[in-house]
Amino acid sequence: MLNTRCVELQLEALEKQKVVLEAEVAFKTTQWNKDMPVQEDMPSDEAPMDLTMRQLGYEGAKLDAEIAKKRPGLFELQGE
Repeated sequence: MLNTRCVELQLEALEKQKVVLEAEVAFKTTQWNKDMPVQEDMPSDEAPMDLTMRQLGYEGAKLDAEIAKKRPGLFELQGE
């Protein structure tokens, strides 16, 4: 049962990371759309902004893959 709880907590942590990443995407998009880059790392033209958004999308996809990899292990531990 301890292993099951550990995997559940790992999944929860990954899902929270994904929420943070989605919030960052929304934040940067709003900054860009309102033409108010207040962060130093915020690009000033369209090409770097596109790369920034693609990088964030890539990070989100990696988190999705990690979550998907952990779910079968949790299923096995639960014995269902």
